Amino acid sequence: MAMNESFGRPTVPANCLRPQTRIRRSNTRAGQLADMQMVCGVGPYELDVLVRELECGGSLEFLGQVTRGERIHEPVADLPMTLVRAPAPEGIGETQTDEFGEFAFGRQPEAAYGLRLGNGADAPCVLVWEGDR
Repeated sequence: MAMNESFGRPTVPANCLRPQTRIRRSNTRAGQLADMQMVCGVGPYELDVLVRELECGGSLEFLGQVTRGERIHEPVADLPMTLVRAPAPEGIGETQTDEFGEFAFGRQPEAAYGLRLGNGADAPCVLVWEGDR
């Protein structure tokens, strides 16, 4: 994986945002256990992501919810979501949000990952896991 020499962080696609990390108490949404929860604004959306590290096989699961940025409790239904393994901009998994704005990506190997919200090359992408911590 390509590394940024000055910071020791994985290189991410040029159109991928690196959010400011705020550690929050997990296990508050839908009874899910998680090692990290990230909430951030992404364009017109608010993204709430839980990243669960699975001991078995060293893999990860991603799940969360997308709501409207200006109305945080209003879910965004049918939004295309793409899981991206950084630094490559191509998606490795696709889904769309349900009527509650929720989404999930199953087991993935340990690596750096981003989530792209929407379709097209100009859709915002957020780095949600930087690999080994």
